[in-house]
Amino acid sequence: MRVELARPEDEPEVRALFRTTLLLGRPLPFADRAPALLAAYERLCLDPYLAPGSPTVVGVLRETPSGRVRGYALVCLDAAGLRRHRSRGLAAFVARATPWLAPRGDATTFVRSRFRDGWALRRPARAVRDLPHAHFNAAPGTGRLPGRLLADFVDDVCRAGGHPSWYGEINARVGRRGAAITAWWGGEIVDRTPNRTLSRMLGVPVERLTVLRPVPPTTAEQPAA
Repeated sequence: MRVELARPEDEPEVRALFRTTLLLGRPLPFADRAPALLAAYERLCLDPYLAPGSPTVVGVLRETPSGRVRGYALVCLDAAGLRRHRSRGLAAFVARATPWLAPRGDATTFVRSRFRDGWALRRPARAVRDLPHAHFNAAPGTGRLPGRLLADFVDDVCRAGGHPSWYGEINARVGRRGAAITAWWGGEIVDRTPNRTLSRMLGVPVERLTVLRPVPPTTAEQPAA
């Protein structure tokens, strides 16, 4: 596998991978029954990065020799621009999802929990507010290597843009050691918040970890021994 800049024809695979891994590697249970709701949520999460005019660099983890997309990294260097895109997207999602607040089973549970999460997360943690942000994801069963390869790609993008660090979020079951999570991802946990949506949908406590990662120096930049 290798990470490379995405091609326009990769976008459907990126979106499909997002949809099928929403619940810690699994799709939402109501995906077939509420396609319009799923589409609205997909737009909320991905359009700030993939919509025309978004200030984002997109990389894909490509399987060789098949060429399939097995992961992606969406890197936004413009923190203020990302917040504007997200605010507009949140307003659109609320308008589309509000009818689902009436009891309709697990879809209603999802919407109510996501509204609460969205309000709680409307502003990034202070420590990362003005830093580049990366949203990345890999297909289940690919091991730890994709995470490292995608993080290295984000490092390269941020280094080229003159940024010394960046941040992302990891959803993890409560009780997993933060050190074990960040050991392979690389970085420091600077914020923890409950992920009510995943907790309700999975039936186990899940938290959202905000991880700050310094961009490591290149070999040429490292001091001589």
